[in-house]
Amino acid sequence: MHTRSGSNHSHADASAFLPKHKADTAAVEKLVSLSREALIPYYPVMIEWLKDFNWPVARIIAPHLATLGTLLKDDVINVLKGDDVIWKYWVVNQLVNTPDLQLAASIRSELAAQYKTLSSSLDEDDANLALEIEDVLDKLS
Repeated sequence: MHTRSGSNHSHADASAFLPKHKADTAAVEKLVSLSREALIPYYPVMIEWLKDFNWPVARIIAPHLATLGTLLKDDVINVLKGDDVIWKYWVVNQLVNTPDLQLAASIRSELAAQYKTLSSSLDEDDANLALEIEDVLDKLS
Protein backbone atom coordinates (compact mmCIF):
# COMPACT_ATOMS: atom_id res chain seq x y z
CA MET A 1 0.00 0.00 0.00
CA HIS A 2 1.32 3.43 -0.93
CA THR A 3 1.65 6.05 1.78
CA ARG A 4 2.06 9.79 1.37
CA SER A 5 4.64 9.96 4.16
CA GLY A 6 8.10 11.00 3.13
CA SER A 7 9.64 9.63 6.30
CA ASN A 8 10.25 6.20 4.79
CA HIS A 9 12.74 7.53 2.23
CA SER A 10 16.11 9.17 2.68
CA HIS A 11 17.52 12.02 0.62
CA ALA A 12 19.71 9.58 -1.30
CA ASP A 13 16.64 7.68 -2.49
CA ALA A 14 15.09 10.60 -4.42
CA SER A 15 17.01 10.02 -7.63
CA ALA A 16 15.78 6.42 -7.71
CA PHE A 17 12.22 7.72 -8.08
CA LEU A 18 12.82 10.00 -11.05
CA PRO A 19 10.71 8.71 -13.93
CA LYS A 20 12.49 6.58 -16.51
CA HIS A 21 9.80 7.16 -19.17
CA LYS A 22 6.61 9.17 -19.67
CA ALA A 23 4.38 6.47 -18.18
CA ASP A 24 6.55 5.73 -15.12
CA THR A 25 3.80 6.77 -12.71
CA ALA A 26 4.79 4.28 -9.99
CA ALA A 27 8.16 6.00 -9.57
CA VAL A 28 6.61 9.48 -9.68
CA GLU A 29 4.04 8.60 -6.99
CA LYS A 30 6.96 7.71 -4.70
CA LEU A 31 8.89 10.80 -5.80
CA VAL A 32 6.17 13.28 -4.91
CA SER A 33 5.71 11.62 -1.51
CA LEU A 34 9.21 12.76 -0.49
CA SER A 35 9.88 15.93 1.48
CA ARG A 36 10.49 19.26 -0.26
CA GLU A 37 14.03 19.23 1.13
CA ALA A 38 14.75 15.87 -0.50
CA LEU A 39 13.35 17.06 -3.83
CA ILE A 40 14.95 20.51 -4.15
CA PRO A 41 17.91 19.24 -6.23
CA TYR A 42 15.49 17.45 -8.56
CA TYR A 43 13.08 20.30 -9.37
CA PRO A 44 14.83 21.11 -12.69
CA VAL A 45 14.51 17.46 -13.76
CA MET A 46 10.91 17.26 -12.56
CA ILE A 47 9.97 20.37 -14.55
CA GLU A 48 11.33 18.70 -17.69
CA TRP A 49 8.49 16.19 -17.42
CA LEU A 50 6.05 19.04 -18.07
CA LYS A 51 7.19 19.32 -21.68
CA ASP A 52 4.02 17.48 -22.62
CA PHE A 53 1.09 17.48 -20.21
CA ASN A 54 -0.36 14.47 -22.03
CA TRP A 55 2.39 12.33 -20.46
CA PRO A 56 1.00 10.42 -17.46
CA VAL A 57 3.94 11.46 -15.24
CA ALA A 58 3.28 15.15 -15.96
CA ARG A 59 -0.20 14.88 -14.47
CA ILE A 60 1.28 13.66 -11.18
CA ILE A 61 4.30 15.97 -11.07
CA ALA A 62 2.48 19.20 -11.98
CA PRO A 63 0.15 19.41 -8.95
CA HIS A 64 3.10 18.78 -6.65
CA LEU A 65 5.29 21.41 -8.31
CA ALA A 66 2.38 23.88 -8.37
CA THR A 67 2.45 23.99 -4.55
CA LEU A 68 6.07 25.17 -4.45
CA GLY A 69 5.55 28.76 -5.58
CA THR A 70 8.68 30.87 -5.62
CA LEU A 71 10.95 27.89 -4.93
CA LEU A 72 10.63 27.26 -8.68
CA LYS A 73 11.39 30.82 -9.78
CA ASP A 74 14.82 30.18 -11.31
CA ASP A 75 13.75 26.92 -12.96
CA VAL A 76 10.65 28.52 -14.49
CA ILE A 77 12.64 31.50 -15.77
CA ASN A 78 15.06 29.06 -17.41
CA VAL A 79 12.16 27.39 -19.22
CA LEU A 80 10.75 30.75 -20.31
CA LYS A 81 14.13 31.77 -21.73
CA GLY A 82 14.26 28.60 -23.82
CA ASP A 83 12.85 27.84 -27.26
CA ASP A 84 10.23 25.17 -26.47
CA VAL A 85 6.91 27.02 -26.72
CA ILE A 86 4.81 24.00 -25.75
CA TRP A 87 6.91 23.45 -22.61
CA LYS A 88 6.61 27.14 -21.75
CA TYR A 89 2.83 26.89 -22.15
CA TRP A 90 2.51 23.93 -19.77
CA VAL A 91 4.82 25.51 -17.20
CA VAL A 92 2.82 28.75 -17.23
CA ASN A 93 -0.50 26.89 -17.31
CA GLN A 94 0.33 24.45 -14.53
CA LEU A 95 2.86 26.20 -12.29
CA VAL A 96 2.49 29.96 -12.76
CA ASN A 97 -1.24 30.45 -13.32
CA THR A 98 -2.21 29.16 -9.86
CA PRO A 99 -4.62 30.61 -7.29
CA ASP A 100 -1.91 32.07 -5.04
CA LEU A 101 0.06 33.72 -7.91
CA GLN A 102 3.21 34.00 -5.74
CA LEU A 103 5.41 32.56 -8.45
CA ALA A 104 3.68 34.69 -11.09
CA ALA A 105 4.30 37.86 -9.09
CA SER A 106 7.96 36.97 -8.64
CA ILE A 107 8.50 36.57 -12.40
CA ARG A 108 6.15 39.31 -13.63
CA SER A 109 8.82 41.08 -15.66
CA GLU A 110 9.82 37.87 -17.46
CA LEU A 111 6.15 37.12 -18.19
CA ALA A 112 5.61 40.63 -19.53
CA ALA A 113 8.67 40.32 -21.79
CA GLN A 114 7.45 36.97 -23.10
CA TYR A 115 3.99 38.40 -23.74
CA LYS A 116 5.41 41.36 -25.64
CA THR A 117 7.40 39.00 -27.88
CA LEU A 118 4.56 36.52 -28.42
CA SER A 119 1.52 38.76 -28.75
CA SER A 120 2.23 39.70 -32.36
CA SER A 121 3.05 36.16 -33.49
CA LEU A 122 0.77 34.40 -35.95
CA ASP A 123 1.92 30.97 -34.73
CA GLU A 124 -0.91 29.11 -32.94
CA ASP A 125 1.35 27.79 -30.15
CA ASP A 126 2.78 31.26 -29.56
CA ALA A 127 -0.75 32.68 -29.49
CA ASN A 128 -1.88 30.08 -26.92
CA LEU A 129 1.09 30.87 -24.70
CA ALA A 130 0.44 34.61 -25.08
CA LEU A 131 -3.19 34.12 -23.98
CA GLU A 132 -2.10 32.11 -20.95
CA ILE A 133 0.44 34.77 -19.98
CA GLU A 134 -2.10 37.52 -20.57
CA ASP A 135 -4.48 35.75 -18.16
CA VAL A 136 -1.76 35.65 -15.49
CA LEU A 137 -0.80 39.30 -16.03
CA ASP A 138 -4.47 40.33 -15.81
CA LYS A 139 -4.79 38.52 -12.49
CA LEU A 140 -1.70 40.33 -11.20
CA SER A 141 -3.09 43.76 -12.13
